[in-house]
Amino acid sequence: MRRHNVRGLFLCGSAVALAAAALLGFVGRGDAAGTNICPGLVCVSTVVSPHLTSAAPTEGFAAFAAGLFNNSSPSTATHLELTLVFKNVTGNPLNPPAATVTIDKSKIGTLVDGSPVAATCNPARTATVALENVSSVTCSFPNLGGGHKAKLQLPFTPFDPTASGSQISATLLASYGEGNGGTNDTQPAVPDTLTIAGSTGAGKCTAAGSQLASVSNSTLTASIGVPSYPAATTDQHLPCTPVGIAVSNDKITVGGVAGYVASLELPKVAGFAVVQHDVTPLPEKTTVKNLVIWESLSPTGNSSFTLKVPACDSNGLPPIPAATGFSADTCVFDRSGLPKGGGRFIMHALGTLIDPRYTP
Repeated sequence: MRRHNVRGLFLCGSAVALAAAALLGFVGRGDAAGTNICPGLVCVSTVVSPHLTSAAPTEGFAAFAAGLFNNSSPSTATHLELTLVFKNVTGNPLNPPAATVTIDKSKIGTLVDGSPVAATCNPARTATVALENVSSVTCSFPNLGGGHKAKLQLPFTPFDPTASGSQISATLLASYGEGNGGTNDTQPAVPDTLTIAGSTGAGKCTAAGSQLASVSNSTLTASIGVPSYPAATTDQHLPCTPVGIAVSNDKITVGGVAGYVASLELPKVAGFAVVQHDVTPLPEKTTVKNLVIWESLSPTGNSSFTLKVPACDSNGLPPIPAATGFSADTCVFDRSGLPKGGGRFIMHALGTLIDPRYTP
């Protein structure tokens, strides 16, 4: 399984491209803390997913945020406290004000090595659904020995800001002492950022599987939707299944054929998601039958559409093993014509681990 998170469809003549962005801002890097715990190593990271989402999803939450403290040293981190802080970075990334998000206090998750643990949180966790608007969540963990990982995670929906194009960052702060008598320290992660979608994008984070209605670019020449997706696999220990889609209004050229990029953010799911991609009209000198779908593993830019998306096998899955130059986690299941010279392409996407360096 390829380790990437965001993929996109490139709509072009002999190529409709499926782009996948690798590790899109998922792993933050903090400075060394104290004298012995993780000196010079990556100890803290923050994840937001999906990165593009609806401000008011039809169900569930808009996204989830999670922070991980990885005590990769032999020393014990004492009095460990993890805090997720939300900021409104729209147009002001250097000195952003607080953002307000809605959380369900019953869904605040605290884990060590992927297993739930008791922790004292502010706001306090509840046994039943209890919504609250917050700008930060803090949980105090037991001492964390060397070689162990502690995680704080929760689903959320933007409360302020909510305008299209607004951006909300989440940052993990880890505060702890050193078990051998070293000084206390607070270690910040690099923030991860959520963007609120307009009419060309959508997203949500649901407790189980669901679907996302198609979104189109402004010229209505390209669209992407997810008619069905199953829940994320349990080995990722996610608080919900994050899925996001978008279509760009900017035309690019791949292999001499011009078109638009449509994106899909999907975790590794228990089965496969059904993805519907419509193109109207088809690019010149192409047909529904010969249109090629390309995949890119680059998180940014449009110059690395190098992997062809193969036809699905008899089980509706990508062929195993994947041939060199072909996608290993997405396949074309069906092709059909549409009115006005258009084409519909149904794909099956397996999704990917949110981040193999981050799980559990």
